[in-house]
Amino acid sequence: MLPCVLQAGAALARDEDLALAATRAARAALEACGTDRADAAFVFVAGPRSEAGRAGVAAAAVLGTPATAAATMHGALGGGLEEEGRSAVSVLALAGLEATPFRLEHLAGAEDMAGAELEASLPPTPGPADLVVLFADPVALDLPRLLRSIDEGRAARTLVGLAAAVGPRGPARLLWCGREVEAGGACGLVLHLDEPARVVVSHGCRPITEPLPVTRVEGHWLLEIGGRPALEVYREAAGSLLGSDLSRAAGRLLVALPRGPLRDDFVVRRVTGFAPERQAFALAEPLRSGVSLRLALREAALVREDLQRALAAAGPATAALYLSCPGRGHRLFHHPGLETATVDNALAGTVVAGGFGSFQFGPVAAATELHTYAAVVALLGVKKGAGFDSSTSRAGGARS
Repeated sequence: MLPCVLQAGAALARDEDLALAATRAARAALEACGTDRADAAFVFVAGPRSEAGRAGVAAAAVLGTPATAAATMHGALGGGLEEEGRSAVSVLALAGLEATPFRLEHLAGAEDMAGAELEASLPPTPGPADLVVLFADPVALDLPRLLRSIDEGRAARTLVGLAAAVGPRGPARLLWCGREVEAGGACGLVLHLDEPARVVVSHGCRPITEPLPVTRVEGHWLLEIGGRPALEVYREAAGSLLGSDLSRAAGRLLVALPRGPLRDDFVVRRVTGFAPERQAFALAEPLRSGVSLRLALREAALVREDLQRALAAAGPATAALYLSCPGRGHRLFHHPGLETATVDNALAGTVVAGGFGSFQFGPVAAATELHTYAAVVALLGVKKGAGFDSSTSRAGGARS
């Protein structure tokens, strides 16, 4: 029987040889976990896609469990370190729990079958604290359809995850489950936890307007908001500085779409184009007339404040999966390692590992949503009280 106390270890290793980095990170994570074999593990691989294929396999060989899920990332973090510019691998090793790996192959064009396929690969009776961690191909798959299908079929299970990194050359994205490499599908683990994970979604921006009604649209193009030309409303919210430079504004003034009754129940979508002659702008998601939106500012200080607030409310845990966006990290904060330091300070005593994927998946209101510019954090082994109790849990982090 598996021990009932969750143990965790995390490590990050840098090396141009990604298989070597994966081996080093996996060994250090196991050492920090206090075991010679993991019961479940996650591997985040940042580096040339042509070299990444061996890394997940190498890590799985060290970790000693078929319940290993891995994906290519734009950057990786773990063991108190963060790397976005060089080849690196981070590993989160877990012991003291049961996990079921899954692979969803040949889903392109058949995303509506994902929920049924996932349920067929899992134990027939879901546990009340099960957590689904999903890695998916963002190019081959329609991700919103994929998430809807899994939501419809997964009973009470909570889902978090991310889309693998998209690269300019070579294999664009790779996923692993155990030692099996694939692209064009999805894979992951279902963690059968004793207590439900606590999931935090920290948005990459803050709404700066009240809800505004969309009154005229054409597919992805917003033509009127509140009966006014949409671009006029956008420029007004952007202010004189950003409003005069639409390309710069697009990176900082985003759109928040409501997804539930609470003020923080929203998803963020980026502006994908402007048509000044039509006084219109386009979104990455098509809308319909009658819905509402808020314009939201993406600014480093606001994002960091939101992250600190969200993590402080979550409380300490044994381990945390940190699933972030490449639009965050040093691109937003301008200081390498600042995001990881913020997380480690807020979750003192918690073992943290994760990566910067193309998109993030996490709950909003009653559904799993596709997020951009967000950080989705799944806290495992949430602790009662404010302190880290080493007498009842064993956790550690390692740097390599």
